[in-house]
Amino acid sequence: MSRTRSFALTATAVAGIVALSACSSGAASSDSGEELTPFTLGTNSWVGYGPWYIAQDQGYLEDEGIDLEILNYDESDYVALATTGQVDGINHSINDWLVNYDQHKFEMVLLEDVSLTADAMIGGAGVDSVADLVGKEIAFGEGGVSALVYFDALAKNGIDPDDVTTVNLEPADAGNALIAGQVDSAVTYEPYVTAALTANPDSKIIYSAGETPGLISDGLFVSPEYAAENPEVVEGLAAAWEKAVAFLEENPDEAQKIIGEATGVPEDQRATMFEGLDFYTLTDSADMMAEGGMLGTDTLPSIQSAMLAAGILETETELGDDAVNTTFITSVLDR
Repeated sequence: MSRTRSFALTATAVAGIVALSACSSGAASSDSGEELTPFTLGTNSWVGYGPWYIAQDQGYLEDEGIDLEILNYDESDYVALATTGQVDGINHSINDWLVNYDQHKFEMVLLEDVSLTADAMIGGAGVDSVADLVGKEIAFGEGGVSALVYFDALAKNGIDPDDVTTVNLEPADAGNALIAGQVDSAVTYEPYVTAALTANPDSKIIYSAGETPGLISDGLFVSPEYAAENPEVVEGLAAAWEKAVAFLEENPDEAQKIIGEATGVPEDQRATMFEGLDFYTLTDSADMMAEGGMLGTDTLPSIQSAMLAAGILETETELGDDAVNTTFITSVLDR
């Protein structure tokens, strides 16, 4: 199961990432001459990972003594990068982490972003609630994050999947099928949610990812060996993320420019690229990830249930005791 909603990288953006990687090879020093500790971060062009580019642009990582190398990856390369030591950490969706945890055992050290209404189930004429789906036809990508929204919605409303007819369509096609009246409902994500709502006056959101906090969300996952050997680096990453999220909130136009250029989002699309998306602060992460917090009591069980129902997981993933590590964000908050 993949996060397939990332924007395609432009040639300029790819060249920029290659240049960033090249500049990070070998020992690096800060402006003060102090040697920086290298950290290789696997990422893709999803805008939810954008604060890392702000942290790099604004010098927050250098302030923490970190020489960050950004390695852009394709979804198909994820497991190979993590299991062969090519990255020290990786940005990824929680659902994909659960699928691949047994292979790499990377630990969650930070929650990054969460989809609220950016991923949503849209009802057409006659479908005003999830309950109205019974006997109706709905389109969504059965191998993508939209499947999580679909199965979570059915589970929360006590609906048997056998009572709904599904059509397997990619997000853009699902939205277009609803607009054309070919299906009664669709699950998709931005910008296709807005397109469907705008084009069809009968369309409305009947369920969204935000109804299960963290259902479609991303985090920073780090090699446990690297974290054990370099705890100050992982702590510094958390501190830099906090500063970058604050910068994004205080300087949205400049933040959109930095992230848009890095991820290849066209200039005319940047103003709306964060709609329906929230970024986690360290306090948010600490509250969610704490023992007894919502991540463990609600979010992970909901994600696993949806994935089991979708056939993405055959059995529930058993996470190790250290799979969720709050040590680093707690240390930053205690500074």
